[in-house]
Amino acid sequence: MSVLINEKLHSHRLKWRWPLSRQVTLSIGTLAVL
Repeated sequence: MSVLINEKLHSHRLKWRWPLSRQVTLSIGTLAVL
């Protein structure tokens, strides 16, 4: 059971991290263009 909860938290963390990293890369790309 604890493993399931840990997996859920991990996936949730990944979901939050992915858009954040995408935003960072996008901002860096726009800065490079400017």
